Amino acid sequence: MPPQGARGTIVSATGSGKTSMAAASTLNCFPEGRILVTVPTLDLLAQTAQAWRAVGHHSPMIAVCSLENDPVLNERT
Repeated sequence: MPPQGARGTIVSATGSGKTSMAAASTLNCFPEGRILVTVPTLDLLAQTAQAWRAVGHHSPMIAVCSLENDPVLNERT
């Protein structure tokens, strides 16, 4: 891996397996590493977690979200 880390982009149609491909790739490249995945919705979070488990990721997963308009999160400094 390059010293600055590894990044990739998958461009493909909806439902074509991008999430599973990313999960399998990270399992191969970073079998013991920590991975950050960001998703825009809770539905996609559930789908993503399920896909990652299906390809063999068995480490604990942590999810952070805000379901309401939180003034602290929206505060601009």
